[in-house]
Amino acid sequence: MNVTNDTLQICKAYNIEPNQVIFAFAVAAGAPLADAYMITHRMKATTTTEEAETLANALLTARPGLKIIINRIKNKQNPATFKRQQADELEKAEKEQQIKEEEKDELKTRDGLIRKIIDNVLLSSGKDAISGLQTLAKLQGLDRPDDEPEEERRKYVLRWLSACRSCKLMQLFMEVQERNSTKNDGFT
Repeated sequence: MNVTNDTLQICKAYNIEPNQVIFAFAVAAGAPLADAYMITHRMKATTTTEEAETLANALLTARPGLKIIINRIKNKQNPATFKRQQADELEKAEKEQQIKEEEKDELKTRDGLIRKIIDNVLLSSGKDAISGLQTLAKLQGLDRPDDEPEEERRKYVLRWLSACRSCKLMQLFMEVQERNSTKNDGFT
């Protein structure tokens, strides 16, 4: 029996025989179950329709892959590419999951949040856009009015912790105190 590569591929994927693949195609096309079984399995002419139908049902029960093939053919899907389609769908799902993970990581940083808000503001309008812009301004620190920075001034306080009146620093302090007190006395 000569069969195509697609048929062999289906046989290998579903662990069935080539005549069973042809049986599945015949049933999917609308052939009566008993007739399809009798032709594909080369039954004797003396086999009754009831016997053939019983054997066909037993085959479908024993080989659940046949039901899958029949349904795929009825839904106009290629049974030879079933495994390939499953792999593609799985790969697509994995990529989507990876993108979601990257988005989660992006939302953990300030820059990622700002980028996400900018993207959403560009897609929205009305109150949603205004709300997004306000949130963006708060994150970037642009919601406060511009204040001119003042010069940095530092004050140093020298506390008198010692009773020592003979050190140079204390003598200098006392002289400055005396000068200030004489200046203040002259103006009053």
